[in-house]
Amino acid sequence: MHPPKPINYDEIAHQYEKHRSGGEEIARGLADLAGASSDLTVLDVGCGTGATSVAFHRLTGAAVWGVDKSAEMLRYAREKSCAVNFVRADAHRLPFRDEKFGFAYALLVIHHLEDVGAVFRELYRVMRTGKVAILTCSHDWIERHPMNRFFPSFASIDLARFPRIDSVRRWLDEAGFVDMDTRSIETETYLADMDYVKRVGDRWVSTLQLLPQDEFIEGLEKLRQTVCDPNGAGLEIHWEGVLLTAVKT
Repeated sequence: MHPPKPINYDEIAHQYEKHRSGGEEIARGLADLAGASSDLTVLDVGCGTGATSVAFHRLTGAAVWGVDKSAEMLRYAREKSCAVNFVRADAHRLPFRDEKFGFAYALLVIHHLEDVGAVFRELYRVMRTGKVAILTCSHDWIERHPMNRFFPSFASIDLARFPRIDSVRRWLDEAGFVDMDTRSIETETYLADMDYVKRVGDRWVSTLQLLPQDEFIEGLEKLRQTVCDPNGAGLEIHWEGVLLTAVKT
């Protein structure tokens, strides 16, 4: 099998905007972690279409900067709010002075990075005393993901992309962060419906963008049949993540 083509995030920004337009719940959790107040300066690394950045600012009044490499993602982000500072930049070379931010987070971003350790060193540089939060997935969850049933390559693609949790902890430690904490996050379980099938059909997560086309078409039809089968048990869907936090003292 040929290696998948790199994902062009400008081309799929409209799908992220369509299916990832929330952000209030995760922003509330991040604000609690940060002890957020209106005088806090916050960095959202890999902000995408800006939903969480905007929600964080709306909830707390904090000064928020969102960084992403995709111009099209940022176009959607800027349409949401002029109160958040959205900057097109590479997370490996952040365009900020030392010790600018009191809180930083990266949500399901590190599997897109070429050098996670280098990005963590940049985060350490631009942060003053404060906390960093990294949301990712464990290999255990990837191997149990419900889409593996329909797309045989799904797990192997993500096992190659997502670093192991012990590696993430090591890179945070090597960057200089201390007081690390790791906690599991699990969403509520629900039965997949045709709206879910449509989201998968839109390849609403990046893994789906990397599947071979024949496998994607066949798996999508199997998913549709499973969801629509009146005599079947349906398909239970939930998601599990790992949230790592650490501190710069």
